[in-house]
Amino acid sequence: MISMILFSALFAFALICYIILSVMNRKEHKSK
Repeated sequence: MISMILFSALFAFALICYIILSVMNRKEHKSK
């Protein structure tokens, strides 16, 4: 059970990081 919770937390963290990077890249392209 603990491993499933850990995996879910890791997946959520990676998803959030991916979204933040996507937003940052969009802003950089806009300013360009």
